[in-house]
Amino acid sequence: MISLLSDYESHFHKYLTLTQFQTLSILISLINQYRQVKIEKLAGYFPLPIQFDSRRKHIQRFLVLVGLSVPLIWFPIISAIITQEIPINTSLVVESEEFKYFGCNPEQYEYYATGVMQRW
Repeated sequence: MISLLSDYESHFHKYLTLTQFQTLSILISLINQYRQVKIEKLAGYFPLPIQFDSRRKHIQRFLVLVGLSVPLIWFPIISAIITQEIPINTSLVVESEEFKYFGCNPEQYEYYATGVMQRW
């Protein structure tokens, strides 16, 4: 996933500031290293010299940025990967789903999953 960031760095910089891009890189590295996606766990590992609650809020604010939206950032990257990796005239099925989770607190969590399958 880190190579994906470096391969498409110019695309990310269209929508994210340098600091936001660095935050994305750090979060992806932490998720790869610790296999955790809970904000509280990531905040504990996040290398900012500020209090835990401030790190947690920083991550929460970051994850709802418009610049990280699926249509804006991720669909063009998925399209580029498909164009590079899949031969022309190949039949593909692309599926994208949005999952919403409503927790006990008033916060709403959204998850996106995209899959690409080649038809034979």
